[in-house]
Amino acid sequence: PPFQVFLYAYRITLSETLNTTLYVNITYFMLIIIKIKFFQENELFIVNANAFCYHIIRKDPKGEAHFMKKFFWNSYSVTKQLGLLFIYLIFTFYIVTATITTPALSAKLLYALGGGVILVGALYYEYLKFLYTKMTTALTMQTDLAQCKKAREKLVKYDIFNGFKGSLIIFDSLCLMDEGNYQGCLEHMNQHHDFFHGSPDYLFIFWYNQLLCYYFLKEPTKMLYCGDKLREFKHSDQKHFSPLFSFDEIDALIASANGLHQKSIRHLDKISPKRLNAREKAYYYHILANEYRILNDSKQVGHYLKLARKYQNTMHFRG
Repeated sequence: PPFQVFLYAYRITLSETLNTTLYVNITYFMLIIIKIKFFQENELFIVNANAFCYHIIRKDPKGEAHFMKKFFWNSYSVTKQLGLLFIYLIFTFYIVTATITTPALSAKLLYALGGGVILVGALYYEYLKFLYTKMTTALTMQTDLAQCKKAREKLVKYDIFNGFKGSLIIFDSLCLMDEGNYQGCLEHMNQHHDFFHGSPDYLFIFWYNQLLCYYFLKEPTKMLYCGDKLREFKHSDQKHFSPLFSFDEIDALIASANGLHQKSIRHLDKISPKRLNAREKAYYYHILANEYRILNDSKQVGHYLKLARKYQNTMHFRG
């Protein structure tokens, strides 16, 4: 029976993958399920599957780390989608099997309807997450505002329960800023004042976006006010707050607002561009170019503007 299969596979996984990574646990569990349900008589597959798991778990711990780093990080998105697909296939198989093998009609209906509703709901949510990921990828990695808006329209169309309403509020503020519409971004955030003040993370985004908008609008007094608000987060002990942005960048913007442009550049130099996505790199290099422009260093201005254009795509910068 399906339940016994899952229980058996889970028990074996716990005993055979002790002190290994979560990814190996999941991989081993999936292989056992496949062995039991689909390849019970295929000795060659079973031997190869056992050898694969034994090699990763027992014989080559360094190989496991290499496998994890190369396969998981370089193919994270594909791996995640395939894993979800496999889970849904297993769940579907379980529901169908349980519906067919259960003798009572009421139980058949319960399995079929209950399982069907759960499966459809899960697939619907996964589709919305796919659209949301496509939208954020266009914003942060491709920096393509036209694709951002196209993906946003599709998400809004299919999100009939408004489950992504909060995410869209944040997304719209970023889009307005990337269009160079800094005043529009400020008005949008003030319009959704209560939402942004609903959690520490959202409040941090609220003040950070304002700081960046006022930087490009060349309003240092308002920048310093936003900087003071952000410094409260830097020295707070709130456990639920996640550092969404670099405080080196924030310190650089505050130094710029105080007229300390050399100091601003020193703070920016502490940031590793390799850790930034394309959108963040575009802002990072534009800010550096602006600081060097104030210092009349045309060579560095040209250098950093060239780097910024490499990543900004359809983004617009003013100031």
